[in-house]
Amino acid sequence: MRDVNYLFADEDLSDLLENMRRAAVGDVERIPEGRLLGVPIDDLVAQLATSASRNPPKLRLEELQSLGAREVKVDVSGHFMYAPGWGEPALADGTEVTIVVPFTGDGELLRYQPSTSTSICPRGDVRGAEIHLTYQLLPHEDAADLKQRLEREVKTIEEYAAWVARDIARFQATLPAEIRSAVEKRRERLHRNADLMDKLGLPVRREAAKVWTFAPPEIRRKTASITHPTSKPGPVEPALPEAVFDHVLEVIERFTIAIERSPRAFAKFGEEELRDMLLVQLNGHYEGTATGETFNASGKTDIYIPYKGKHVFIAECKFWHGKKAYAETIDQLLGYTTWRDSKAAIVVFNKNRDHTAVLATIDEETQQHSAYRRRLEQPTATQFRYVFAHPEDPNRELYLAVVAINLPPD
Repeated sequence: MRDVNYLFADEDLSDLLENMRRAAVGDVERIPEGRLLGVPIDDLVAQLATSASRNPPKLRLEELQSLGAREVKVDVSGHFMYAPGWGEPALADGTEVTIVVPFTGDGELLRYQPSTSTSICPRGDVRGAEIHLTYQLLPHEDAADLKQRLEREVKTIEEYAAWVARDIARFQATLPAEIRSAVEKRRERLHRNADLMDKLGLPVRREAAKVWTFAPPEIRRKTASITHPTSKPGPVEPALPEAVFDHVLEVIERFTIAIERSPRAFAKFGEEELRDMLLVQLNGHYEGTATGETFNASGKTDIYIPYKGKHVFIAECKFWHGKKAYAETIDQLLGYTTWRDSKAAIVVFNKNRDHTAVLATIDEETQQHSAYRRRLEQPTATQFRYVFAHPEDPNRELYLAVVAINLPPD
């Protein structure tokens, strides 16, 4: 007889879900302080819960196929119709048929035993997004016998898949509350620490060298891929992780601080020169993956970070020329985005004297845009965060950050 793997029998699903729960709650401690305090709790909870979600497998029975029939020798030991004597080994000419059962969802979950189970586990080989069910027929068995065995096996698989889906649903229903509790507790600690420093009344030392520090090659970051949540179910695409997006913007903020500390050194530079300096900073952290003037969709973006041939971050660098020109910059950036883009930024170089008024205009004009959905909490005085509807698909969301850099007037 051919050895066939058992499904839903390798490990307990409860252990997997518990590990996922601990990982999701533990991720709260790794969120940068600025993001933890600056982003709404609902957004943080939703993002962490989505990252910990799993899609249960579901059979696509309307797409069943067979791989044909082939001749095999079938073990008929102990079978009264064929065996010469009880318990004596015997082989007979038989037929082997493999049925292909496509499925959607996470195939790894077919390995795990749900909280509800029976003494009978279904059998099959998981190959990609398919389950291969192999049957060996004795000489006297026909298509009706095969159909009966197939229907019985498929019914058992569907029962187990339903039990897995129920366990996953229970897990996903309770996880957000645990994540929220962890976020609130850490935010409370951070607020308590900040209050302690305020009451102490001493200035906090800032490491000036940190502005220009480059990560050595052996610890340079990579723009790793995760699943980007959408408001409706859709294809899974790579997206820039929130932590990496935060870090890219942190590098830009440090660049801003460097300019503010040495304004005259930067006063003579134009858009391209300032952009190239910013690229040097980014490539010092991301293994040279940020490129200037890279073609993407309908135009050329100033800064572009690819991941495995797909777009995960794009940005435009512009001098401030008033609200009309700024609104056109938003349209220009959205025109560059493709359906796969999920993170974007605008870097505004302002040579006007009233930087506060420019910041207010930026915020007002951004919220007037037709694709604007909502404003996230402002992480710093010169950086804004927004969520836009994706120009190519209203079911997808695009995260837009705007960083305003104050330059000395000409």
